[in-house]
Amino acid sequence: MRTQATRAHATPDGLRVREPREDMDRLLTITEVCTRLGVHRSTLLDLRRHHGFPAARLITPNRLHGGQRFSLREVEAWIAARPTC
Repeated sequence: MRTQATRAHATPDGLRVREPREDMDRLLTITEVCTRLGVHRSTLLDLRRHHGFPAARLITPNRLHGGQRFSLREVEAWIAARPTC
């Protein structure tokens, strides 16, 4: 289980305090994006190619597909901009 990402800062007495990062700064895996959208990986590829879905960011070049992450902020903005039925 992953822990929530944190940011550290110093208090006036010199102690380092960790605060949770804002959720919208999170980077999502391909699996997390597919689950959020309710689509298969191949459909996600189609959305990326033809429907303006945000591009993945390459986190590490050493892993095939495992090094790609999507900005939660960009995914949520794309979802909000989609027409509803």
